[in-house]
Amino acid sequence: MEAGARSLAEVYESEARLVGDLVRPETRMRGPRPRIEAIQDLGPRDHWVDFASPLDEPARAMAFVSQGLARGAKIVALLPSEDVERYRERAALEGHSKDLAEGGLALFSIDAQMDTLRSSGAAAVFILAVQGILHGLGAEDAPETWVISKVTSGLLTRSPPRMDLALRVEAAWDLLLHPFPTCVYCPLPLGIPADIPFATDLVRRHRWAALGDRAIAVGTHTH
Repeated sequence: MEAGARSLAEVYESEARLVGDLVRPETRMRGPRPRIEAIQDLGPRDHWVDFASPLDEPARAMAFVSQGLARGAKIVALLPSEDVERYRERAALEGHSKDLAEGGLALFSIDAQMDTLRSSGAAAVFILAVQGILHGLGAEDAPETWVISKVTSGLLTRSPPRMDLALRVEAAWDLLLHPFPTCVYCPLPLGIPADIPFATDLVRRHRWAALGDRAIAVGTHTH
């Protein structure tokens, strides 16, 4: 138990260093500020990365869901099949059973799309897959579409990790964010490598980065 606690503490310390190192004038980042306050300021074309443990992840995502629904957005969660039920249970607990039933909150398993993406190694496959999913769910009829995406998380947590493809996928969101009123929330696991340029590059591809109860405005994406 003690060893596990030390390990978790080291992970948090590592991720905190990563986020803290990015708060420098030359990065054009602002913050930190309370996470829940920052989420309430989200709107179309924002891109958020949220570091969390698997147990905390669905609960943390519900703040994003609630903010999107309050704006009249359709919420689409792109999840591995093993997470769909966890998100469904948490959404119901947070009072979103009606949204689930009526399609305002749609939980979509992306196992097949992830297999195709990993085998092809092409970010274009990801773009076409997301466009097809959103079209199939009728997202274009909503004034805004808010997406929870575990695509990048899946690329990093399954063996072998595809860090190069993960960066291309995150960059590809720009092609979906700018033409349409879309907001994206990307949960990521604690413990991605914080001592290599990859982690810094990954965070800088988002407009917001959050760890614990704090969030930082990256400034890469603007309304």
